[in-house]
Amino acid sequence: MLLLFIILVITTYISQSLLTYRINRTFLVVIIIFIFHSIVALFYLDNYLMPLFAWKTYTLLFFGILYGHIFFTNLRLTIRIFSILLICAVMGVIINYFKVFPWEGLEYSLGGIDIEAVRSWVDMFGIRRLSGFARASYDAAIQILLLALFLFCHLKKNLSKILMWLLVAPPILLTTTKGIIITYLLLTLYFMIHRIVPNIGKIYQKLLLILLTIVIILPIVSVIFHTYHNIPLFLESFFMRISIAWPEDFRLIQEYGNLLLGRGLGGMGTSQQYFEPQKFNAGDNLFVLFYANFGLLGIAYLFYLAIRGQSLDLKTEQFYYLFLFSFFAFGIVTAGVENGLFCMFLGMFLGYINNRELRSVNRELCSTVWLTDKRSKKLPESI
Repeated sequence: MLLLFIILVITTYISQSLLTYRINRTFLVVIIIFIFHSIVALFYLDNYLMPLFAWKTYTLLFFGILYGHIFFTNLRLTIRIFSILLICAVMGVIINYFKVFPWEGLEYSLGGIDIEAVRSWVDMFGIRRLSGFARASYDAAIQILLLALFLFCHLKKNLSKILMWLLVAPPILLTTTKGIIITYLLLTLYFMIHRIVPNIGKIYQKLLLILLTIVIILPIVSVIFHTYHNIPLFLESFFMRISIAWPEDFRLIQEYGNLLLGRGLGGMGTSQQYFEPQKFNAGDNLFVLFYANFGLLGIAYLFYLAIRGQSLDLKTEQFYYLFLFSFFAFGIVTAGVENGLFCMFLGMFLGYINNRELRSVNRELCSTVWLTDKRSKKLPESI
């Protein structure tokens, strides 16, 4: 129902734009990019429904571009809502630790396709991977991390920030999602170092480029050096990516796609799982997924994000910076872009970073309005 509502909202916006001849430029560019790569997909994918399913997967990206600024029109209300959502996500994981929910492992069939509603699984040590009220453990971990990150950047009192950040650590650990656990630790390290080391020469912004470089280099190196022995058990899943998953991803692109154009939108990831299961590759790396879906242009898209992130102010635009930091850090081992919350926040970033008026108002809001009184400023409509 929520997805249908979001699609209706986006459709209404497009209809209104056609009538008024006024459209969000970022939204238009992303639409054109998606159309181009959907056309590419028609030449390489087994099922024309795959690019259509990919559009559905990225629906929240478009919503974030168009309406992400709404979250800041009344920051107090957003903080309350996100706090409630965070509590629900945390409590879901904690309750799930003591009780197995009856819907765990639920699957259903739709149009002849088996769909996993809630994943039930264990890690390499045989420990249950807790999903709480989410569809999978990694979804729960992402929800907790990103909601906590948003609140950390916008809460007023430092004590509240620290307590909240420490309290979300146990439920994140209970999900056993290593990529999010590592991202949480890196963010914690950033919070500590940033208070001591000044941002000379925008060294923190340059970390985005360093992280992205790691995201790209690791899978490429795995094609050359992909045989390992005597690996510690807790690192086994990572080295399985290096020795098996990533080389197989590149083989899929080479044999069933194009080294220049990739496989087209939906060529790797969730849509492939449902419509091309015999060739399914999860694309457990942000660069690999982008390369499969967008070809070499996917690398350009990723560097565009990192380069645009260089202009972010760490005081008034801290959340957008830390979101990108998390996006790339988690992207080393998993492509978080297919997660709904990651997707929506990415859309928010794209809609924000290309709107000078919105950035100006946001800086003023973050520095004065919500901290002092209940006065509100009207944010500009998307341009």
